[in-house]
Amino acid sequence: MGSVIASRVHRAAVGLSLVASARLGAQDTTTVDIYRFILGTDVPESPAFVVLGVSPTHVLRGSAPKPVAASVLDAGVAGDHATPGVAIDIAPYFLLGGGVRTLGRLRATSIRGRLTRVITKTILSLGAVRHAPPGDPGAPLVAVALRSTFHDPHDPALTSRLPEELVAVSAARDEEGGDLGVELGPIYARARRAMRARAGDPQISGGWGVALRARSGALASDSLGSPRHTLWLSAQLSTGRRLDVLSTVQVRNAFRPDAQTWVGLGLARKTVAVDYRAELSYETRSRDWHPGVAVDARVGAGLGLVASLTTASAPRRLALRTLVYGFYASDR
Repeated sequence: MGSVIASRVHRAAVGLSLVASARLGAQDTTTVDIYRFILGTDVPESPAFVVLGVSPTHVLRGSAPKPVAASVLDAGVAGDHATPGVAIDIAPYFLLGGGVRTLGRLRATSIRGRLTRVITKTILSLGAVRHAPPGDPGAPLVAVALRSTFHDPHDPALTSRLPEELVAVSAARDEEGGDLGVELGPIYARARRAMRARAGDPQISGGWGVALRARSGALASDSLGSPRHTLWLSAQLSTGRRLDVLSTVQVRNAFRPDAQTWVGLGLARKTVAVDYRAELSYETRSRDWHPGVAVDARVGAGLGLVASLTTASAPRRLALRTLVYGFYASDR
């Protein structure tokens, strides 16, 4: 029994020693997979739901997207029928098998390096909601959208030692020929805490999308209604480990005479498993204020639940929305 314990202690000590040395000695030529550094925090709203006008909140996160996410929505607006919906978000770069590069290329500050990171954090979103007009119950709203993160100081691959630590563990396991007793959970947890506490530099994201009415449930060109475009820009500023400030500018029905501009500000109180959000938006066309509150809870590995109470416009009514979402993350 004593020899088994001694062996485990020795293997753990060897692993930790190699981790410590790799923190100092990892080179820019080390090849890594960027999708090993995706943390399961700050999952942004589905772009398709933003374009469809059914996102749980009007003030949006500026955080980077996950490579793959799927959302199922149930929305109820006072005086109207429930609006179920579904959305799928995926990064084309991830879908095409990208992501393997050297640490030097990953952290390059050149124009090419910055553009590559933006492309990496660009997602394509497809969604639909069953909110049909009277007389055509089979006419869902469908949407396609793109969302990119332009500035992400909370990327653990850029601003933490997570890549070096994971490389060190892999190297130690290869050298010793097996598990060294070094758990990855604490390494990821340390990175999550560091990224959520990083203050003073906002994450900035933006998107565009178009929504159409699919009359009689058909997606043929002669069955689609007139397109409605939405543009938005959002920023998320962390003031510390517990509080984020969110801001959003949206232009709904863009390029049309009835375009609406929404400007909003929100606060997110962060805990390990739950984020509590409060927001206030102003719609310039109708000059209406729209308050809202939301709870975003991590209910499982790669699984979250959002419940929100906001107001909808045209006419201004109370809206209750619940959403379940699943996503890819490395730290599950």
